[in-house]
Amino acid sequence: MPDPIVPKLLLSASLTFHRTSKDIAQDILSAGLARCLNLFPPRGDLALEQMRRFEVTNPEAALERLHRVSARELIRILTGRYPQLDKSCLDGQHIEGPVLYLSYHLGNWEWLGGIFHKLHGDFRPLTRSIRSPIIHRKIQRLRQSVGMNSMIDHAGLRGGRTALKEGAFLAFLADQTPPGASRPGRCLGCNLPVSPLPEWWSKGQDFRWLTGNLIATSPSQYNLDIREFPSSCITQWDRLLDEYLEPILRHQPEHYFGWWHHRLLPRDVSRETSQ
Repeated sequence: MPDPIVPKLLLSASLTFHRTSKDIAQDILSAGLARCLNLFPPRGDLALEQMRRFEVTNPEAALERLHRVSARELIRILTGRYPQLDKSCLDGQHIEGPVLYLSYHLGNWEWLGGIFHKLHGDFRPLTRSIRSPIIHRKIQRLRQSVGMNSMIDHAGLRGGRTALKEGAFLAFLADQTPPGASRPGRCLGCNLPVSPLPEWWSKGQDFRWLTGNLIATSPSQYNLDIREFPSSCITQWDRLLDEYLEPILRHQPEHYFGWWHHRLLPRDVSRETSQ
Protein backbone atom coordinates (compact mmCIF):
# COMPACT_ATOMS: atom_id res chain seq x y z
CA MET A 1 0.00 0.00 0.00
CA PRO A 2 1.41 3.43 -0.90
CA ASP A 3 1.87 5.93 1.90
CA PRO A 4 -1.10 8.29 2.34
CA ILE A 5 -0.68 11.74 0.84
CA VAL A 6 -0.87 14.26 3.69
CA PRO A 7 -0.55 18.00 3.06
CA LYS A 8 2.56 19.45 4.64
CA LEU A 9 2.23 22.36 7.05
CA LEU A 10 3.18 25.61 5.31
CA LEU A 11 2.08 28.20 7.87
CA SER A 12 0.43 28.08 11.28
CA ALA A 13 -0.29 31.15 13.39
CA SER A 14 -2.52 32.41 16.18
CA LEU A 15 -4.04 35.83 15.43
CA THR A 16 -5.55 38.02 18.13
CA PHE A 17 -8.80 39.87 17.51
CA HIS A 18 -8.62 43.11 19.46
CA ARG A 19 -12.06 43.58 20.96
CA THR A 20 -13.32 47.02 21.85
CA SER A 21 -16.54 48.01 23.61
CA LYS A 22 -18.17 47.97 20.16
CA ASP A 23 -17.16 44.36 19.66
CA ILE A 24 -18.46 43.35 23.08
CA ALA A 25 -21.81 44.91 22.19
CA GLN A 26 -21.74 43.10 18.83
CA ASP A 27 -21.02 39.79 20.55
CA ILE A 28 -24.07 40.32 22.75
CA LEU A 29 -26.10 41.13 19.63
CA SER A 30 -24.82 38.04 17.84
CA ALA A 31 -25.77 35.86 20.84
CA GLY A 32 -29.31 37.24 20.63
CA LEU A 33 -29.38 36.64 16.88
CA ALA A 34 -28.24 33.06 17.41
CA ARG A 35 -31.09 32.45 19.84
CA CYS A 36 -33.54 33.82 17.28
CA LEU A 37 -32.08 31.58 14.56
CA ASN A 38 -32.75 28.55 16.78
CA LEU A 39 -36.45 29.51 16.76
CA PHE A 40 -36.83 29.66 12.97
CA PRO A 41 -36.36 26.23 11.40
CA PRO A 42 -36.11 26.41 7.57
CA ARG A 43 -32.35 26.94 7.18
CA GLY A 44 -31.69 25.26 10.50
CA ASP A 45 -33.53 22.17 9.28
CA LEU A 46 -31.26 22.02 6.23
CA ALA A 47 -28.11 22.27 8.35
CA LEU A 48 -29.41 19.80 10.93
CA GLU A 49 -30.38 17.19 8.36
CA GLN A 50 -27.00 17.46 6.60
CA MET A 51 -25.22 17.10 9.95
CA ARG A 52 -27.21 13.94 10.60
CA ARG A 53 -26.32 12.50 7.20
CA PHE A 54 -22.69 13.34 7.90
CA GLU A 55 -23.12 11.56 11.26
CA VAL A 56 -22.05 14.53 13.40
CA THR A 57 -22.14 13.64 17.10
CA ASN A 58 -25.08 15.37 18.83
CA PRO A 59 -26.13 17.43 15.79
CA GLU A 60 -28.70 19.46 17.76
CA ALA A 61 -25.99 20.84 20.06
CA ALA A 62 -23.68 21.35 17.08
CA LEU A 63 -26.39 23.38 15.34
CA GLU A 64 -26.70 25.69 18.36
CA ARG A 65 -22.95 26.25 18.32
CA LEU A 66 -23.06 26.82 14.56
CA HIS A 67 -25.70 29.52 15.06
CA ARG A 68 -23.53 31.26 17.68
CA VAL A 69 -20.34 31.17 15.63
CA SER A 70 -21.94 32.07 12.30
CA ALA A 71 -23.93 34.96 13.81
CA ARG A 72 -20.79 36.43 15.40
CA GLU A 73 -18.65 36.07 12.28
CA LEU A 74 -21.39 37.43 10.01
CA ILE A 75 -21.84 40.56 12.11
CA ARG A 76 -18.07 41.11 12.23
CA ILE A 77 -17.81 40.78 8.46
CA LEU A 78 -20.77 43.05 7.71
CA THR A 79 -19.54 45.77 10.08
CA GLY A 80 -16.03 45.75 8.62
CA ARG A 81 -14.12 44.61 11.73
CA TYR A 82 -11.27 43.00 9.76
CA PRO A 83 -8.77 45.74 10.82
CA GLN A 84 -9.24 44.55 14.42
CA LEU A 85 -7.52 41.26 13.50
CA ASP A 86 -3.84 41.54 14.45
CA LYS A 87 -1.87 40.24 11.47
CA SER A 88 1.53 41.49 12.62
CA CYS A 89 2.76 37.92 13.15
CA LEU A 90 2.51 37.48 9.36
CA ASP A 91 4.83 40.41 8.57
CA GLY A 92 7.69 39.20 6.41
CA GLN A 93 5.79 36.03 5.39
CA HIS A 94 5.15 35.52 1.68
CA ILE A 95 3.49 32.94 -0.56
CA GLU A 96 4.82 32.97 -4.09
CA GLY A 97 2.48 32.21 -7.01
CA PRO A 98 0.97 30.89 -9.10
CA VAL A 99 -1.24 29.20 -6.50
CA LEU A 100 -4.36 27.06 -6.73
CA TYR A 101 -6.17 27.11 -3.38
CA LEU A 102 -8.92 24.52 -2.83
CA SER A 103 -10.90 24.17 0.37
CA TYR A 104 -14.42 23.98 1.83
CA HIS A 105 -16.66 26.63 3.43
CA LEU A 106 -14.76 26.22 6.70
CA GLY A 107 -14.03 29.12 9.05
CA ASN A 108 -14.03 32.83 8.19
CA TRP A 109 -13.51 32.73 4.44
CA GLU A 110 -13.85 36.49 3.91
CA TRP A 111 -11.05 37.33 6.34
CA LEU A 112 -8.90 34.46 5.12
CA GLY A 113 -9.10 36.11 1.70
CA GLY A 114 -7.66 39.26 3.23
CA ILE A 115 -4.81 37.27 4.75
CA PHE A 116 -4.04 35.62 1.41
CA HIS A 117 -3.97 39.06 -0.21
CA LYS A 118 -1.44 40.16 2.43
CA LEU A 119 0.69 37.04 1.90
CA HIS A 120 0.55 36.97 -1.89
CA GLY A 121 -0.66 40.31 -3.24
CA ASP A 122 -2.85 39.07 -6.13
CA PHE A 123 -5.74 37.11 -4.63
CA ARG A 124 -8.47 36.10 -7.09
CA PRO A 125 -11.24 33.90 -5.68
CA LEU A 126 -13.99 32.43 -7.83
CA THR A 127 -17.28 33.43 -6.18
CA ARG A 128 -20.96 33.21 -6.99
CA SER A 129 -23.25 36.19 -7.31
CA ILE A 130 -25.81 36.73 -4.54
CA ARG A 131 -29.46 36.85 -5.61
CA SER A 132 -30.14 40.18 -3.96
CA PRO A 133 -28.32 42.91 -5.93
CA ILE A 134 -28.13 45.15 -2.85
CA ILE A 135 -26.55 42.44 -0.67
CA HIS A 136 -24.29 41.40 -3.55
CA ARG A 137 -22.89 44.92 -3.92
CA LYS A 138 -22.42 45.23 -0.14
CA ILE A 139 -20.54 41.92 0.09
CA GLN A 140 -18.38 42.73 -2.93
CA ARG A 141 -17.38 46.08 -1.39
CA LEU A 142 -16.43 44.30 1.83
CA ARG A 143 -14.41 41.72 -0.09
CA GLN A 144 -12.61 44.39 -2.09
CA SER A 145 -11.81 46.27 1.12
CA VAL A 146 -9.71 43.31 2.35
CA GLY A 147 -8.06 42.71 -1.03
CA MET A 148 -10.29 40.04 -2.58
CA ASN A 149 -10.40 40.54 -6.36
CA SER A 150 -13.35 38.23 -7.00
CA MET A 151 -14.11 36.61 -10.34
CA ILE A 152 -17.87 36.18 -10.30
CA ASP A 153 -19.75 33.27 -11.88
CA HIS A 154 -18.80 32.72 -15.54
CA ALA A 155 -16.02 35.29 -15.41
CA GLY A 156 -14.08 32.85 -13.27
CA LEU A 157 -14.50 29.78 -15.45
CA ARG A 158 -11.92 30.83 -18.01
CA GLY A 159 -10.46 33.47 -15.73
CA GLY A 160 -9.02 30.71 -13.56
CA ARG A 161 -6.57 29.59 -16.24
CA THR A 162 -5.60 33.18 -16.93
CA ALA A 163 -5.04 33.81 -13.23
CA LEU A 164 -2.59 30.92 -12.93
CA LYS A 165 -0.78 31.97 -16.11
CA GLU A 166 -0.35 35.44 -14.62
CA GLY A 167 1.01 34.09 -11.33
CA ALA A 168 -2.05 34.93 -9.25
CA PHE A 169 -3.48 33.20 -6.18
CA LEU A 170 -6.60 31.45 -7.53
CA ALA A 171 -9.09 30.22 -4.90
CA PHE A 172 -12.13 27.95 -5.18
CA LEU A 173 -14.37 26.54 -2.44
CA ALA A 174 -14.83 23.09 -3.88
CA ASP A 175 -17.62 21.77 -1.63
CA GLN A 176 -20.31 23.74 -3.44
CA THR A 177 -22.59 22.12 -6.00
CA PRO A 178 -20.50 22.13 -9.20
CA PRO A 179 -21.27 25.07 -11.48
CA GLY A 180 -22.01 23.73 -14.95
CA ALA A 181 -20.28 20.45 -15.83
CA SER A 182 -19.35 17.87 -13.19
CA ARG A 183 -17.64 14.52 -12.82
CA PRO A 184 -18.04 11.68 -10.28
CA GLY A 185 -16.00 12.48 -7.19
CA ARG A 186 -15.69 12.58 -3.42
CA CYS A 187 -17.07 15.28 -1.13
CA LEU A 188 -18.12 15.27 2.56
CA GLY A 189 -17.33 11.59 2.83
CA CYS A 190 -19.74 10.68 0.01
CA ASN A 191 -19.60 9.82 -3.67
CA LEU A 192 -20.89 13.10 -5.10
CA PRO A 193 -20.37 15.04 -8.33
CA VAL A 194 -17.48 17.49 -8.18
CA SER A 195 -16.25 20.22 -10.49
CA PRO A 196 -13.70 19.41 -13.21
CA LEU A 197 -12.46 23.02 -13.06
CA PRO A 198 -9.39 22.49 -10.81
CA GLU A 199 -7.89 20.00 -13.26
CA TRP A 200 -8.75 22.18 -16.27
CA TRP A 201 -7.41 25.38 -14.72
CA SER A 202 -4.11 23.77 -13.76
CA LYS A 203 -3.53 21.50 -16.78
CA GLY A 204 -0.09 22.12 -18.24
CA GLN A 205 0.71 24.88 -15.74
CA ASP A 206 3.26 25.29 -12.97
CA PHE A 207 1.48 26.00 -9.69
CA ARG A 208 1.35 25.31 -5.97
CA TRP A 209 -1.71 23.53 -4.55
CA LEU A 210 -2.70 24.92 -1.14
CA THR A 211 -5.54 24.42 1.33
CA GLY A 212 -6.26 25.87 4.77
CA ASN A 213 -8.64 27.70 7.06
CA LEU A 214 -9.05 30.55 9.54
CA ILE A 215 -11.04 29.34 12.56
CA ALA A 216 -12.12 31.34 15.59
CA THR A 217 -11.04 29.44 18.71
CA SER A 218 -12.54 32.10 20.99
CA PRO A 219 -14.19 35.53 20.63
CA SER A 220 -10.70 37.08 20.68
CA GLN A 221 -8.52 34.50 18.92
CA TYR A 222 -8.26 32.95 15.44
CA ASN A 223 -6.07 30.07 14.30
CA LEU A 224 -4.61 30.18 10.79
CA ASP A 225 -3.60 26.91 9.17
CA ILE A 226 -2.21 26.72 5.61
CA ARG A 227 -1.03 23.46 4.06
CA GLU A 228 0.36 22.31 0.73
CA PHE A 229 -0.44 19.23 -1.36
CA PRO A 230 1.87 17.95 -4.11
CA SER A 231 0.70 19.67 -7.31
CA SER A 232 1.41 16.43 -9.18
CA CYS A 233 -1.59 14.87 -7.40
CA ILE A 234 -4.14 17.43 -8.63
CA THR A 235 -6.13 14.80 -10.56
CA GLN A 236 -6.98 13.30 -7.14
CA TRP A 237 -7.84 16.67 -5.59
CA ASP A 238 -11.35 15.76 -4.45
CA ARG A 239 -10.34 12.57 -2.62
CA LEU A 240 -7.23 14.06 -1.01
CA LEU A 241 -8.97 17.28 0.01
CA ASP A 242 -11.90 15.37 1.48
CA GLU A 243 -9.65 12.99 3.41
CA TYR A 244 -7.90 15.98 4.98
CA LEU A 245 -10.97 18.12 5.74
CA GLU A 246 -13.55 15.49 6.71
CA PRO A 247 -12.07 14.85 10.21
CA ILE A 248 -12.00 18.62 10.88
CA LEU A 249 -15.66 18.91 9.93
CA ARG A 250 -16.57 16.03 12.23
CA HIS A 251 -14.72 17.42 15.25
CA GLN A 252 -15.50 21.10 14.65
CA PRO A 253 -18.87 21.12 12.83
CA GLU A 254 -19.77 24.54 14.24
CA HIS A 255 -17.08 26.11 12.03
CA TYR A 256 -18.30 24.57 8.78
CA PHE A 257 -20.68 27.05 7.15
CA GLY A 258 -21.29 24.71 4.25
CA TRP A 259 -24.11 23.19 6.31
CA TRP A 260 -26.21 26.13 5.11
CA HIS A 261 -25.74 25.08 1.46
CA HIS A 262 -27.39 22.19 -0.37
CA ARG A 263 -24.77 19.47 -0.84
CA LEU A 264 -25.68 16.28 1.01
CA LEU A 265 -29.34 17.27 0.79
CA PRO A 266 -30.54 18.30 -2.69
CA ARG A 267 -33.10 21.07 -2.93
CA ASP A 268 -36.01 18.82 -3.92
CA VAL A 269 -35.30 16.42 -1.02
CA SER A 270 -34.99 19.26 1.51
CA ARG A 271 -38.36 20.66 0.47
CA GLU A 272 -39.96 17.27 1.07
CA THR A 273 -38.23 17.00 4.47
CA SER A 274 -39.54 20.39 5.64
CA GLN A 275 -43.15 19.60 4.72
